Amino acid sequence: MNIIKNIITDYEKIVKTDIQIPLSNGDVIKFMFKPQDLPHLLGLQHLVDIPVLFEYSEKRLSATDLYKMMSGIGEVTIDTDEFENSAYFNEIYDGRIRYFSSDLILDIIKAKQIIKFDNSKIRTFSTKLEKVEYMFWKKYKDKNNNYGYFGIGFMASGNRADKNYPNTFFFRLDDEYIRYQKRVFPFSFMKKENRDLMPGEVRQLLSEYRQKNK
Repeated sequence: MNIIKNIITDYEKIVKTDIQIPLSNGDVIKFMFKPQDLPHLLGLQHLVDIPVLFEYSEKRLSATDLYKMMSGIGEVTIDTDEFENSAYFNEIYDGRIRYFSSDLILDIIKAKQIIKFDNSKIRTFSTKLEKVEYMFWKKYKDKNNNYGYFGIGFMASGNRADKNYPNTFFFRLDDEYIRYQKRVFPFSFMKKENRDLMPGEVRQLLSEYRQKNK
């Protein structure tokens, strides 16, 4: 119990974290983690026997509104423990949810192993990740000491001025998502946390500024 609630609390550590990574092919991956990204990253759209998540999967409920309901900050709230009653929960839990953490996501990104993703190069199964542009990955051992691959994929709007956004998070025991893909190399890693300053911190910054400009 409290599985999703605990993930929400943990995910908020990286909400509004702004990351930029210039690449060897001339592109720059720019992205920020937003609250509304979480439901899709967890795969909640697959729990279609939960009425509110069925509405989300059918795009009749926005990710923003769903996140507010899950977080208890919307006009209507939902008990996320009910998600565990879904007939599909164990499958999604084993493939994604059990591994999901802000530390792991940042660890995958900081590993700087990046591919420019082309879904047509997946040869053994079909995938709906045709809009994913870049994928970060890292090899880990799972709970049974089997090596597998964690990955997080990012989509782009098509407008170079826009930020990418995280679209998928996965763990697989095979390397099908990264095999045959073109690897790109990062030149640097820039991370900035765009959180709101507390009143005391604002006062401290103003004091330091005044001292420097006397």
